[in-house]
Amino acid sequence: MSENEEMQQEASLQLYKSQVSQVEQAIQAAGESPDLTQLRNDLQELISLTEEHLLELKKARLLKSLGDPDFDQPDTSTDQQTSNVDDEYAVFQAALSEELKVAPSHSALPSSSNNVSRNDSNYDSSGDEDSREELQASPDYSQLIGTKCRAPFSHEYGGFHYGNAMIWSIDPLAESSDEYKVRVVFINPTHPSMIPCKYFLDGNCRFSDEECRRSHSHPVLVSELKAFEEPDHSKIIEGCRCLAKNLDDVWHTATVIDVCDDHLVNVRFDSQQLECTVQVEHIVPLDDEDSSSSDDEDSSSGDEGGPSGLLRSGDADSDSNLPVYLWKPAQTTDKLGAWERHTKGIGSKLMAKMGYITGQGLGPQGDGRAEPVPIMLLPQGKSLDKIMQLKEMSGNTDMFNAMKELEKRQKVQEKKETEKEKQRQIRQNAGLFGFINRKLGEEKEHAEQHRRPDKESGKVLHSSEKDLVQKSDKEVNVQIFRTAEEMKKVERNLDHLKQQLVRNES
Repeated sequence: MSENEEMQQEASLQLYKSQVSQVEQAIQAAGESPDLTQLRNDLQELISLTEEHLLELKKARLLKSLGDPDFDQPDTSTDQQTSNVDDEYAVFQAALSEELKVAPSHSALPSSSNNVSRNDSNYDSSGDEDSREELQASPDYSQLIGTKCRAPFSHEYGGFHYGNAMIWSIDPLAESSDEYKVRVVFINPTHPSMIPCKYFLDGNCRFSDEECRRSHSHPVLVSELKAFEEPDHSKIIEGCRCLAKNLDDVWHTATVIDVCDDHLVNVRFDSQQLECTVQVEHIVPLDDEDSSSSDDEDSSSGDEGGPSGLLRSGDADSDSNLPVYLWKPAQTTDKLGAWERHTKGIGSKLMAKMGYITGQGLGPQGDGRAEPVPIMLLPQGKSLDKIMQLKEMSGNTDMFNAMKELEKRQKVQEKKETEKEKQRQIRQNAGLFGFINRKLGEEKEHAEQHRRPDKESGKVLHSSEKDLVQKSDKEVNVQIFRTAEEMKKVERNLDHLKQQLVRNES
């Protein structure tokens, strides 16, 4: 056996060991997979066979140097077994590479598996040398997966800052770029869009990177990464500034109120003025002393900054190490105090003297209320229940329009009920029984009219002496004539009733 074959076996053994380490890193990053587990087991078996074959080669070389003719040729059974395993391994690598082509571009599996299949495809001496030269020429960033670092993040309005993050995967090198990109997930997200999607981490998210409200990892150039800064919890004292994790999983700026014990701290959030008890692990103290040095470093490196960037205050007399925005988008579209066009505007002048800037919110940080308090006119004389009903109908826009709409609905309802009543009466009057009821009703009304005195005639008949004295002779004559006519009418009715009575008795 020649020394060249022994060198080839040693190089192949080193290559197999590096491939096993890459596969183990891929399993740690993406979880257990049957294909990757089988690939690792096959590589380990191939390593053991290669070591045995290499041992046989070394033993044969030593015995040959000693002059033993029985060991001129090594055992060919081991060579044949190794060749069979190599053939099976090559077939498995080809099938696995086809499956990994459909994996996402930012997954850690394709990079490691493709490296394994690429490096193992050239098993002969010339191919082995080329693959080793290619591995030495290209940097191996797969070892960065799972390490902590500081990564930049840009907001939609132009804010820019560094935050603690963890490298999630390595993106393949793009054709138009000469620099590798990594994907990171932020450990202390200060914005809802920075929170990692738990379904994406489990591999079950139904949304794409653009549609999901949470983060599916953030692409960053390798040159933009910085060293991870471990939070120093020994600096947590009463009154110090910090980043604290709120109930919405977002880390907000806060002030330490009280240190309960080694595990719990009472803080007050700046944005909500809400006091809460937080675990020490969910607090990152903000260092005021290193703010000026970090500003100098960032400005000299050129990685951070810009006209719309987010800078840290380097003043030693500043109250906090909070970011200072050079520009903020307007929080309101309505002018605060627009009603002052009818007055002299003393309110806005006083607010301007106190430091208020038009377009920002109230408060020292400008993060308070920005919209003016709306004026809502309530209808007069309405109960609270009625007002609530009108609010629900109007949707908190204009209750007077809702009240008019309600009155219109009531009129339409009354009209419908009247029409229904008319239709009901028409149905009742139709037919034989309706005709009988109508005739009997008319006779009853006629009898009642004869029983009760006429209102107009009553007014004329019952006249006092005082009224008669005040009236003229003409009016008295008219009254006498009417009374005589009324008496004649009553006598005729009386005669008619007597005739009916006699007729009924006979």
